[in-house]
Amino acid sequence: MWKCMFLFMIVACSIAEPVWSQQIATIDPCPLERPSPIAVAVTNDSTDLAEGLRDVLTDEGFNIVFSSPVESHFEARRPDSAQPGDYDRVVVWLERGFHNPSRVVKLYFLYGRYEKVLGREVGIYRIEMDPAAIEDRVGPLKQALIALLNS
Repeated sequence: MWKCMFLFMIVACSIAEPVWSQQIATIDPCPLERPSPIAVAVTNDSTDLAEGLRDVLTDEGFNIVFSSPVESHFEARRPDSAQPGDYDRVVVWLERGFHNPSRVVKLYFLYGRYEKVLGREVGIYRIEMDPAAIEDRVGPLKQALIALLNS
């Protein structure tokens, strides 16, 4: 009887993955959802908006790292003068409204802060920030983009 129990335990342990070998999952605090536009405008002429987006980004100290004029999509970085290697990154794009695509334009904005993090591997990683710190870093940029869309 003991031999059967011992054999059963050996087989069960060899088949099942040991609990201690599983990695601990980290919880992503960000909800998975479609972003909301920061501004919506009704306009007769949206052809100059893409060029205006580029101008606002560069006026606020960002360097364009990717742009798609066809999609009115820009990705830009602003280096941090206080900490070499750290930077702010924004993704900005325009979309046409579904019900009235010739007149309605939506402005979308995403932001990330990247800093050098010490840990297992030293590197530049996106960090979490509280809303007040985000507003402090990119609030003027968002207001300038909204003003451009509403002008």
